[in-house]
Amino acid sequence: MLSTAAFLTGFFPPLSIAGANIALFLFLGAALASHALGRERIVPARTAFDVPLLFFLAVWALSSALGMDPAKSFAKFGSQVRFLPFYLALWVGGGRYRPLLLRGYLWGAGTAVAYGGLQYLTDLAGLPARFPSFFQTWGGTGYNYLTLVTGRIHGATHPLTYAETILPFFLMGTAAFLEAEERNSQLKTIAWFSAGGAALLLSQSRGPWLAAGVGMAALCLHPRRRRLITPLALAGAVFLLFPALRQRGTTIVDTANDESASHRLVLWNNTWQVAKRRPWFGVGAGCLKEAVERYRVEPGFLPNPRGRNGDAHNQYLHHLAERGAFGLAALLLLFGLPLVLALRGRSSREGPFPGWVRWGLLASFAAFPIANITERAFDAAVPAMVFWILASLLPVCSKTADGGGPGRSEDARRS
Repeated sequence: MLSTAAFLTGFFPPLSIAGANIALFLFLGAALASHALGRERIVPARTAFDVPLLFFLAVWALSSALGMDPAKSFAKFGSQVRFLPFYLALWVGGGRYRPLLLRGYLWGAGTAVAYGGLQYLTDLAGLPARFPSFFQTWGGTGYNYLTLVTGRIHGATHPLTYAETILPFFLMGTAAFLEAEERNSQLKTIAWFSAGGAALLLSQSRGPWLAAGVGMAALCLHPRRRRLITPLALAGAVFLLFPALRQRGTTIVDTANDESASHRLVLWNNTWQVAKRRPWFGVGAGCLKEAVERYRVEPGFLPNPRGRNGDAHNQYLHHLAERGAFGLAALLLLFGLPLVLALRGRSSREGPFPGWVRWGLLASFAAFPIANITERAFDAAVPAMVFWILASLLPVCSKTADGGGPGRSEDARRS
């Protein structure tokens, strides 16, 4: 409600990065207030992520202290603690709000899918040319919130961020289809993954496309893997019907004929050149741009026509350059741990969540590392929030939080 009111008054759009940050701090504030009033205690419990996150923060602090601009790096502290939803979900009420958070994500992502579809239909009908001129300044750049960006649906964020955010929605819909027993449930889940898959395709975001493919490959472990023919056939039909999507897809392997892909190769080369010069702890968080500017006259660097040197458009290379080998190891540990936990728990019948959630988590955590190859999804507010909310659903804590103990509420059992 707050984000919608702010959008209508021209501050920022709903379903945006600002909306996600405000939602996070409202959640945190409500949890602390409830704890102070004695209504809903925050009960800390050890989790499987504690040591990896301590290692992650320790490397960030050391690389910042040893980097090119320690003051700038330490000012990035707020972006290093996006795991707060993870601990809040587990600690508040013994974890009983996790089913609510899952439903909140699914409804929110579903809304974003519908929002993107509205953008596509608006453009298809030629309505943008008829919009009043005040839409161009409404909400800052409100005109783009109602139309496509370079032919791509995007919700209220960049098309890549949009696709990364709705990716688990699509994969969970596919997992629900694999688990569905009754014909009515199967039809509902087909509508679910079809809507999510269509939005993914119309975002024209190649990294999330590849990630979705890996997520689907993870679902091949499911006993009903033959059902995957349905979403794959639908995706193939869409590619046949939309030449623009086919052309976009070919640029994944034919980078020479795509400006965006060619630019990424330049960024990756220059980021690697920076990483080679500061291999262990990097140049410090947020200092990649300064490092490229300093070193770009040295051998190995390529000219960058666009001049965007502060973002490697690759989470792994970016971490390697800014935090060195230790930073990259910390990142890989955070990506690998949920995948291992999801792999172990995919067939378990313990805990408050049905089978489609467990299989959806496996597909999502298999896909997320791939999405970070062409973008920095882990550093983006909305995909990172989704990552940590989904991580809280894994069996990472004590029985109090993960089923069988007092943290398992009636709400969780119904889920």
